[in-house]
Amino acid sequence: MRQGKKSKEKPAAASGRRLQARWYALAGGVCALFLGACAALVFAYYRRAIAEEFTRMAVENLDAYTAAQRDDTLSGLHDIMNTLQALAVLVAQNDTPEFVEVSLQAMNKENPGARILYNTNQELNERLEAKDILPGDVEIIRRLQEGQTAVTPIIYSRRLGDVYCVAVAVPVFREGECLGALRCVANAEMLVSTSVYPPSQGKILYSVLLDSAGSVVPVRSDGSDLQGNLFETLQGIDTPKETLDGLRAVLTAEESGLGSFLLGTYSGSPMYLSVADLGYNDWHLALFVQADMAAVHSRAIVLRTTYGAVALMVCAVVFCFVIFLLLARLLRRLTREQQRYLLLEQFSDTVLFDYDLKSDTIRFTSNARALFRVGELTEQDFVGGMDVRYIHEEDRAAIEELLRPPAGKAQAQARVRLLLPDEDRYFWCMVQARYGYERGELTTVYGKVTDIDKQKRQEERLLHISETDGLTGLCNRTAAQENIARRLRTDPAGLLFMLDVDDFKKINDTRGHDSGDHALQYVARCMKNVFRTSDILGRLGGDELIVYMGGTSSARLARQKADQLLALLQQGTQDVPPMTVSVGIARFPADGADYDALYRAADQAMYQAKGQGKDCYSFAGRE
Repeated sequence: MRQGKKSKEKPAAASGRRLQARWYALAGGVCALFLGACAALVFAYYRRAIAEEFTRMAVENLDAYTAAQRDDTLSGLHDIMNTLQALAVLVAQNDTPEFVEVSLQAMNKENPGARILYNTNQELNERLEAKDILPGDVEIIRRLQEGQTAVTPIIYSRRLGDVYCVAVAVPVFREGECLGALRCVANAEMLVSTSVYPPSQGKILYSVLLDSAGSVVPVRSDGSDLQGNLFETLQGIDTPKETLDGLRAVLTAEESGLGSFLLGTYSGSPMYLSVADLGYNDWHLALFVQADMAAVHSRAIVLRTTYGAVALMVCAVVFCFVIFLLLARLLRRLTREQQRYLLLEQFSDTVLFDYDLKSDTIRFTSNARALFRVGELTEQDFVGGMDVRYIHEEDRAAIEELLRPPAGKAQAQARVRLLLPDEDRYFWCMVQARYGYERGELTTVYGKVTDIDKQKRQEERLLHISETDGLTGLCNRTAAQENIARRLRTDPAGLLFMLDVDDFKKINDTRGHDSGDHALQYVARCMKNVFRTSDILGRLGGDELIVYMGGTSSARLARQKADQLLALLQQGTQDVPPMTVSVGIARFPADGADYDALYRAADQAMYQAKGQGKDCYSFAGRE
């Protein structure tokens, strides 16, 4: 009986163990399914989150790039405005047709890609009265006559080579009166030109100009621009309504609008649209970007997330916590490096630098040695030990203020002098900086250094043109008066000579105006041969000339110079017959304490010489 019971108990125990094993297997299967479901949910969540984060990062990067392109476009327009405004100051001082023509020729020669024109106020009024004038032209002319700068709409010009053109116009005013307007006509493609887009992020397919209604404004004559209305085009490819609404909000924003949008995925790559308001004539810069590498990066990120999900199931909580800390630190580092790269990328046309405030360390790009005499490309204790030899002593405070600005500042610039790499001479540079913050604290300064010596030389050439008499090469009336008045404020003594060519009208009447011009040029050459290079020689107008000798009021020296000039003029040349002049001489400060008084004294003395029979000189007052 006992054996029978045992035999019956053994099958029962085995059956119980088999049932228990099945329950364990079932529980294990349920757990496996639960873990698999959890892993799938985690995977799906991370995949969606990373895709959203990737899109957000791509949009932010595209926003930064588009904002930089907008700034470059506006910088081009502002450079044209600044050039025209500088020229307007010169024209306001001297609006004679000869001076204006010479100035425009010089400017157009310096800028072959654009054409600068000048219209007098009378021509503007005549244009207003023309029957074929457009309403937009009326508004632009009125704004110019009221003293405002204008940017014209885009027009198609056959005369300039079958291209679309845009014009920038500034008014010319003198003592509250409108003299006319200067305008610069340039190729409208400058409004949609773009710099190189990072190949690792994608490529730009189109760069176009839009108005607030979404219509494409043509700027290229080769027909490569998109056509028609952008909203109609996007609706035809089933673009989401949220994207269209966001685009419409940017285009119709009252303030300067900027926004980037994901249009969808085409041929396996995401397509983005970025729009920025240019602030003129309802223009918006629109960029279509195909993120060629986006899908590859997205798949790599998702794959790494899968590994993280698997690790989450098989690794301990502490281990996962450490891993996540390391990943978070790496992500922050990559984010900082990416931001640094994107900021430095905007300054790719010249020497770049970045400055770390915590370590007081500055780093230059390798081409710095070609621009200025830098010792090391990476310099520590830069601000703390500012006695660097390649920065001018008077500009070191400006450099320190640029690198350590007040809190909250976004960007700044300063003009400083740096030492040339192969000469012991300083030259002018423009240093521009943008500031990087972390958690509200300024940590890094990114910037560029640009050589502006050429620009200063151009300004000096324009100043020389404005101060020089076009016929004789002497100072014109305004420049002569200002230079002499400035010298009188510092010189202890001086001599002022007033010259008038005798019988000049007879030369013009008998020999012609060309002979008269040759005669004046000969007188100017004789003056340069007789007087010192430091003396001020000028032409007041017609046949009246003026000379100022500073540092002396010697009557003996004045007679010597006058005799030399009269003798030299009587020699004549093959093209110019012997000539005579009447000279009046006034001494400073005995005959006048300022320019006006000295001028009147010399002028009266010159007329005394005329009365004495010409071809002689006379002193003001008593000798």
